[in-house]
Amino acid sequence: MELRPVGEGSSFTLVAAFYNYLDQSTTMLDVKYRIDCLTTKQTVRDWTSVTPSAQMEIEVTPTDNEIQNDRNKREQRQLTIVANDDSDTQFVDPDPVRWWVNNILPGRSVLP
Repeated sequence: MELRPVGEGSSFTLVAAFYNYLDQSTTMLDVKYRIDCLTTKQTVRDWTSVTPSAQMEIEVTPTDNEIQNDRNKREQRQLTIVANDDSDTQFVDPDPVRWWVNNILPGRSVLP
């Protein structure tokens, strides 16, 4: 799968939804996510809880897309979702969302 690139300091919204084995929309007991930089092996945003609903919006902020190491031309991010944590029905996203963050000004940060 080709990763979509975004510019450093960009923001976007991801929509997450859960379905049961009958392909019916369902609401989990709890939902959390985290964002990691796979290039630098740093946690960009630690586990963050989201109010469970049939469809949830996750805001990826300019800070989430800030380059971690200014020498990198681009860095790969990954957003992992876990639902029903520590239960018999725990769900860990088998296909986390990944994207590239392009360094707009290599050697300098765009954000203050």
